[in-house]
Amino acid sequence: MFCPKCGTNNIDQQKFCASCGVELISNQPAQPTAPLKFDSMFVSPEEHTVAVLGNSMAQTFLATGDLSSGFAVVSNKRVYFYGKAFVRNGKRFSVRKESRIVDVQDISGTGFVYSNPIWMLIVAIICAVALLVLIPIAISDWPAESFLILPCIFLIALGFYIMYSTKKRTLFEISFAGGGIAFNVVWFSAREAQNFQNALKRTSDAAKAQIAHNAAYATDTPHNAHSVADELDRLAKLLSQGLITREEYDLQKHTLFSARVKNNMQ
Repeated sequence: MFCPKCGTNNIDQQKFCASCGVELISNQPAQPTAPLKFDSMFVSPEEHTVAVLGNSMAQTFLATGDLSSGFAVVSNKRVYFYGKAFVRNGKRFSVRKESRIVDVQDISGTGFVYSNPIWMLIVAIICAVALLVLIPIAISDWPAESFLILPCIFLIALGFYIMYSTKKRTLFEISFAGGGIAFNVVWFSAREAQNFQNALKRTSDAAKAQIAHNAAYATDTPHNAHSVADELDRLAKLLSQGLITREEYDLQKHTLFSARVKNNMQ
C-alpha cells in the first residue's frame, strides 16, 4: 500500500506509514492506481515503488505530462529523476530539466547543500547605508545634476539584494557515480526529503549487500560456505520489507540450492 502523503510503499496490512506515520486507509479511491502509474515508468516489470520525492509533482506529471517541477522515484532497483532539477558541475549547480535513470547500487550518498552568498547581502547593505548617508548631504550641498548618483546607488543595492535572495537556497542532493542531482527543498517538506533519504539508503544498502552476497556465492567453497538457512532467512526479510519481489526471491532461492548441490557433487 502506498502512503498518500510521502509515497512510501508499505505492507498491505500496515495501519500507519512506516516513514511518516500517517494513517493508511485501504479503501482510498486513488490508492490502487498509484502503483500501476509508477510501474509504467519502470524499466523492468520486476520493479516496484519504494519511495517518491515530490509525490504531488509526480502525480501531476503522470496525469498531464507536465515537467515544470522536478521529482524522483525510487524502485527496488533504480532511481528515476524527472523534471526541473539542479545538476552538479564541479562545485556549481546548473538548473535544467532532467530525465535520468540510475541504478540504486550506484548511489553514493544523499544530503542537504546550503547556498548562502552572504557577500551579496553585505554589498547591498553597504550601498543602502551609503545611500542614507548621502541623501542629506546631497540635499544641502550637491548640484542638481549630481542627484543622478543616488538612484544608481539604490539600483545597485536592490540588484545585489535580489541576487542574494535568488541565490540563497537549500538543496537536497542525491550523489551517484559520475555526478549528482539536487532539488530545491521549497518544492516539498523537509520531512518528505528525510523519509525519501532513509528509504533510498535502505534500498541502496540492500542492493549492494545483494551484489556482495552474489559475489561471495560465486566463489563459494565448503570451507567458507554460508548457511543456506541463514541466507533464506535474509532473503525472506528483504521480501517482507518489499526490497525484493517474489520472483527475485524464488530466483535467489533456486540459485542458492543449485550452488549447494553443485558443491556437494564436487
